[in-house]
Amino acid sequence: MLCITPFENAAVNDPRLLSGEPPTLLYTPDPNFEGMDTVAFEVRSGANVAQADVTILVHSGDETIPPEIVATSPISGAVGVAIYETPVYEGTCPPFVHILFSEPLDPATVNGDTVRVEDKNGTRLSGQVQFDATSNTVRFLPSEPLQMSMAYTGTVGAGIRDTSGNSLAEEYRWSFQANTAKSIYLPVICCGAR
Repeated sequence: MLCITPFENAAVNDPRLLSGEPPTLLYTPDPNFEGMDTVAFEVRSGANVAQADVTILVHSGDETIPPEIVATSPISGAVGVAIYETPVYEGTCPPFVHILFSEPLDPATVNGDTVRVEDKNGTRLSGQVQFDATSNTVRFLPSEPLQMSMAYTGTVGAGIRDTSGNSLAEEYRWSFQANTAKSIYLPVICCGAR
């Protein structure tokens, strides 16, 4: 629980999460919730009304729900995924693989052992594994270009854990296929108005 003291004359938009009377309110997250939460207020002073938000990172450490994969990019079954022959960023070759999770992860469990991409022959791609805690997204950035028409499988191991120590329920696998032709990456250069 967290005690929030909003501005005087504040009206709370979500009374389900807050109890008490302004100016002191008590925030109580839903059971088994971890992650970012935002509580919105309307602040009134005479005829003036303004919006105020309080963002709270909830990390109870005792929720019991295992993390889930919400989405992947490329999506499972994708065909014709664009490939690039030359690196776009230093040492990385798109497409980058993105895995969105349902909740915050323990960053120590996000690494090359728990996240990998292999071609149809079982050859593991080299690359970087990154975790963005603000969006609960894991990224795999290949350090070599994908091969034309090659099928690839992404794997997220059950060793990935959330911030409460709950492991992914089971290993997650999905496949996609690279395009039959290479794409050319051209940076966009913006010039001043004419």
